[in-house]
Amino acid sequence: MATRRIQVGVESGILHIGSALFPLRGITSVQTVPDRPRRWRHVPSFILFVAIWVALGLVVVAVIDHQAAGTVSPDAQQGLTSTVWTGVAVIIAIRVVVLLVGLARNWRTYYILLIETAGRSQALVSSPGQTEIDELRFKIASALQQPDNPVLNFHQTVIDHGHKITQTGSGNKVTIS
Repeated sequence: MATRRIQVGVESGILHIGSALFPLRGITSVQTVPDRPRRWRHVPSFILFVAIWVALGLVVVAVIDHQAAGTVSPDAQQGLTSTVWTGVAVIIAIRVVVLLVGLARNWRTYYILLIETAGRSQALVSSPGQTEIDELRFKIASALQQPDNPVLNFHQTVIDHGHKITQTGSGNKVTIS
């Protein structure tokens, strides 16, 4: 996910988040939604990958044993078998690294500022820090309660971690990527 700095603020009854503008009177709710990624979704495919490569290695070793029986010295046959298992081990080791990278990328929980309007919901800011998102939500909620109060105007720069969200209905189906 790409990170970027965006300006968030309330001024004259308008919520500004980056280039998006929302009249405070049109906002129906503001909430913080945790994005807990499916961290272990890579593991089943990894297990299948390992099983396939081990099975393939067993088949290749069986073919080598069958074809080489009596025609190749036992040392050469053992060398071919070792080469096959070394290749399988290297391929599986590379896949372990890919698995660990996939797990590391999805390990952190992000918190998303979700703005609901009469028309639809939008995630406009996401951050690994729940406190930052909760503070923004509180400031916006305070401005929603008194949209004409200039004391509640604020401007703040936040780092957005670039989540995309699709929500249908009021919290019925949320897809975060």
